[in-house]
Amino acid sequence: MDYPNDQAPGAPIRSGIPEHGRIPKYYAVKARIAVLLDELGEGGLLPTERELAQLHEVSRETVR
Repeated sequence: MDYPNDQAPGAPIRSGIPEHGRIPKYYAVKARIAVLLDELGEGGLLPTERELAQLHEVSRETVR
């Protein structure tokens, strides 16, 4: 039987972090954007995709 998210009923809910424990790069980018949003406040401008990609050493697709 298929279950949503490939988890059987009663199975612990996974947080989305792989079992090997490494945080995906897009999580770090997402966390940084959240911090920037708090710091910049309403009307503040976020860095461009290109700037965020360079800052985190990831592709622009990862930033998107």
